[in-house]
Amino acid sequence: MSPSDLPWWGWLLCAFGAGLVALLIALFSSTREKKVYFGIVMYCVFGMFAVACGIMGIIRFVKWVRGS
Repeated sequence: MSPSDLPWWGWLLCAFGAGLVALLIALFSSTREKKVYFGIVMYCVFGMFAVACGIMGIIRFVKWVRGS
């Protein structure tokens, strides 16, 4: 299975899941002083992944609506 096989709703679901993971990382990393920098880096990584998946989902949705 390649990533291009995912439907538009799969990309949006992936974006939602990655955003949720980023939110949980942000919440839990702020409570532990030693792992704050690791939490910030992982928050940025999952946040960028969520944005990228969301953009891909929107692009695929527009293509689906246009019928291409």
